[in-house]
Amino acid sequence: MMAQTQAFRDEVKRRASNPKPAKPPLDPDSAAAREIKGGFEDRAMAELATQDRRATKPKRDDKPRMVADDIVTTNSLATHLGCTRQNIARLVAEAIIEQRSDGCFDQTASRLKYIRHLREMQRRSPRVEADAEHTKIKSGLLQIRLMEKKKQLVRLDEVTEMIDNLVGIVLTAMSGMAARCSPHDLTVRRRIDQVMFETRTAIANAAQAMADTNGEPPLDQQS
Repeated sequence: MMAQTQAFRDEVKRRASNPKPAKPPLDPDSAAAREIKGGFEDRAMAELATQDRRATKPKRDDKPRMVADDIVTTNSLATHLGCTRQNIARLVAEAIIEQRSDGCFDQTASRLKYIRHLREMQRRSPRVEADAEHTKIKSGLLQIRLMEKKKQLVRLDEVTEMIDNLVGIVLTAMSGMAARCSPHDLTVRRRIDQVMFETRTAIANAAQAMADTNGEPPLDQQS
């Protein structure tokens, strides 16, 4: 390593002691001088032109360009929404969309309001209401079936039949009670019959009051 460094230094000293002869200056009037001068001038002019173009070139805006104003006419809005001029006029009359003072429309605002209007119409359509009612009925039936399985509900006809059978047994027993209690004493039998009649009348009046309270129709109007 030391030997290489010493050799490099010797070479530098040798070249310094024997400099290359300087080239003679060019004659300003010679062709070579004119060519060199012209090349310098051309490069200088090119650099100046490049600087001018850079200075005059507008800076590129990295921000997204703003959307052009979407103010449109009635025909353009009708084409955009897929309807006719008459429908546009009806939407304006119903205050669904707004028309500018110059007779034009804001396309974006009108489109959003029209979409909102269509969604509201769909929610209020008969088919949607029918579907909602059908779903409600199905949910009610399912709830009834679950309550029946839990023994929380019973069939009305079964309950009515059971009550009729029990009442029939009671009335039959009450009808023969006087004869069974006093087979020979007519006075006692009449008193017992009077009490049974009053009891049956009280039961009938209580049942009628309950039926009226629950809104049940009379017996002659029931099927």
